[in-house]
Amino acid sequence: MRKDTIVVVLLLLLALLTFLFSDEIYNLYESIFGPKDKRPTIAILKESDGPAKYKLPKTLRYREAKKGLELKDLDTLVTDESTTAVVQFKSGFELEILPNSIFIIEEPETGDDGTIRITFLRGQFNILKQASGAIVKDSKPKVPKPIRITMTPPTTTTLPKKDILDTVQVEEIKAPKRRKRKKKKRIRESLPDAYVTGIVKKQRTFFQHCYERFRKVNPEERGSIQFAFTIEPSGSVSTVSIVGATISDPVLQKCSMDVLKRMKFKSFDGDPFVFVYPINYE
Repeated sequence: MRKDTIVVVLLLLLALLTFLFSDEIYNLYESIFGPKDKRPTIAILKESDGPAKYKLPKTLRYREAKKGLELKDLDTLVTDESTTAVVQFKSGFELEILPNSIFIIEEPETGDDGTIRITFLRGQFNILKQASGAIVKDSKPKVPKPIRITMTPPTTTTLPKKDILDTVQVEEIKAPKRRKRKKKKRIRESLPDAYVTGIVKKQRTFFQHCYERFRKVNPEERGSIQFAFTIEPSGSVSTVSIVGATISDPVLQKCSMDVLKRMKFKSFDGDPFVFVYPINYE
């Protein structure tokens, strides 16, 4: 065999090996000659049932994401149409990334509360294990419209007591029939949705004050909280609860709930009802 033929075969073999192990060769080159990555590790890829890819910030190259991969600030993880991945954070928070998803892990530059932000650009996720200090948000969150739930108290029926005369034989005396007057059915009052919404919107200054206190620790955080509050016939608010939120800060939630409890509506002749209203914090 001629020498030039051997050289061509070796070059083709080298090219094939480079193509098959391009990621490993690139990672080895980066670890030896590339700049040191000083970003702290935020999470690891706990498991993946198919090919997943990840990308470093300010780069266009996607690499193969293997089990045990350390994910750092502003790293992007991508799953294809048949891949599901599980990401585990230092706090114990676990997130299942469903197929055909793209998300970015972010760590705030200010504050030392350990809050992790996860921005989904596409796809869906499931929370496998909860932990404090983790906020999952959509790049385009959907805010539900206000909902009214009316609470009608149950009606009780009183059975007539049995008269002692029922056991004695007496002569029946028929009294003349009297025409019964039809009682007018009383219309139960309530408060219009537009009126309730208007009262809530008048508290905007107080909600903004709560949000400004929250932004001192989380200056870039935005989202919404969906509250449910009960309005009594007297016009006072008896209970306030949270039915959904993209901001999990307990201080902001309590401050906003106190604002709702202080609201006063006009009295009405009807049953208490629950009003569900979302508040955006931007």
